[in-house]
Amino acid sequence: MFKKGLQTIRARQPIQDAKLAALAAIAIEMAAKHAQPDLSGVKAFLDAGYQERDFLYSVFAAAVKMLFNHNNQAFRTTVDEKFAPYKVD
Repeated sequence: MFKKGLQTIRARQPIQDAKLAALAAIAIEMAAKHAQPDLSGVKAFLDAGYQERDFLYSVFAAAVKMLFNHNNQAFRTTVDEKFAPYKVD
């Protein structure tokens, strides 16, 4: 299920579950806009049934992702075999 969902998001295909679609949309917007989404994106996320706490979790996830990306680039870290199928080149 996870791998299929990830492939769907990477292919920019529609996600059938509305709540998961809202989560994917806010995650993509957070990444694209350096953790500064439009208020309309945040509202859509909350309207999908999430709470402000859930939005803060997405902010935290974006911050951790950025931290690890910078760390991995600085030290040329290789991807573990377990996560190799999910690597984006």
